[in-house]
Amino acid sequence: MKQLEYVSLNAFYTRMESRYFLVQIYSMERQDQKAYNMAKMMHSTFPNNSFFHRYAARTAFMLGKADEAEAYAKELLDNIANNKYGYEGTAGRYAAYILGYINYNYRSNLPEAKKYYLQTIDFAKSTKATDSGYYLGANLSLGKIAKAEGDLPKAIEYFKIAESGAEKKSDTKKEAQKLIDETKKLMKKAKK
Repeated sequence: MKQLEYVSLNAFYTRMESRYFLVQIYSMERQDQKAYNMAKMMHSTFPNNSFFHRYAARTAFMLGKADEAEAYAKELLDNIANNKYGYEGTAGRYAAYILGYINYNYRSNLPEAKKYYLQTIDFAKSTKATDSGYYLGANLSLGKIAKAEGDLPKAIEYFKIAESGAEKKSDTKKEAQKLIDETKKLMKKAKK
């Protein structure tokens, strides 16, 4: 990786390609700060490049920079709505999930969270990415919202989607199974 970092700073023809790969490598290796710095720099250099825009949003979100992540995510969705070249469902899935998460966890704005989580699901389906963490997380959160709204059958439906799509020993699967059990108990109590 040291050689790739060297190329990203010093090469003339392959500098941009090396930065493209470094953003991905840093993200895969959970070097979020490095990925964020590179993605933010590249997004400011190439503001119409959806890849760097998406990674700037994602890495800001991973680092807890909610205001910045929210701004990037809204720009991504606006670019998709305006049919801007290069902006498509994958960017939409990231952006909608980020906005759903922020509205659910930081603002407790359930109607907005629900809207964005539903968009996440739509984008995931349109790009055949129903095995992605964003898709599963959106279903899990929509289940929690449905449970809070008192729609227990709908909550179980969402939880089951998250549970069935998650890997065997993942936190998502464990949480979904726990929520399914809790919700079923609530349904039994309500019938008595």
